[in-house]
Amino acid sequence: MKKLILLLIALTSISAQELQFGANLSAKQISIETIIIDTFLGNPLSTTREENFTSLSFSFDMKLFFNQYAAAVVELGYSFIGESFYEGLEIGIFYTTNKLLQDFYLKAGVYAHANLPDHPTFTSRTVVVSSLGIGWQFFDKVSFEAAYQIPITKTYLKDWSREIRLKNIFQIGFKFIF
Repeated sequence: MKKLILLLIALTSISAQELQFGANLSAKQISIETIIIDTFLGNPLSTTREENFTSLSFSFDMKLFFNQYAAAVVELGYSFIGESFYEGLEIGIFYTTNKLLQDFYLKAGVYAHANLPDHPTFTSRTVVVSSLGIGWQFFDKVSFEAAYQIPITKTYLKDWSREIRLKNIFQIGFKFIF
């Protein structure tokens, strides 16, 4: 995975016309499903509970323009203030259009969330998430972005009595260009 990311960065930077750096601050509304496994008189019982919570995310990005209409974006960030032990590093690769309809653009791609819970009994997992979003550049250096995200791998925490799975994520935030 690391070699693939480095190869993609190298190939896109060779063919890129322009390089741009930025930062993103966003809030994520995350839907999860908790499966609780219990044994009663030797028989396994399971119950499912669905919850929603909000997490904040901060990331830096590098945008490589291929031409005036298309670009690749590499993001490196961290999600924090997450309930249900959702906190950790994130790295993503996205394709974006450049001003598709005047000041609007599309942004699609995937990212990996390396979960880092501070609970000793949980086994944490890296989750891969697909994302499709839209952005609105309302100032020269500031954009508003919104995205709907569906996890490709769903389980991000597991211990002996429960498993926590991502269902979907809705993200809104601001992008600042340096």
